[in-house]
Amino acid sequence: MINVRLFGGLKQHTGGAKRIELAFEDVKSVEDILHTMRIPKGEVGQVLINGTPMESSRTFNDTVSDGDEVDFYPISAGG
Repeated sequence: MINVRLFGGLKQHTGGAKRIELAFEDVKSVEDILHTMRIPKGEVGQVLINGTPMESSRTFNDTVSDGDEVDFYPISAGG
């Protein structure tokens, strides 16, 4: 299983749920998670995999492993 946590406005894609579990067989990369959950890449500001910032910050190609925890934070507005 991949444990996915969503913060801020990204929770709207799960009906308000903050934590979702996805079958590892269905997702192999951060991009797969976004596709499966129907989250537009443009809404994601930061991704952490097991607490570490993702390496390929805008391509979402980082791979995930069974048991990983992936955190998605929205783009924050400045002002």
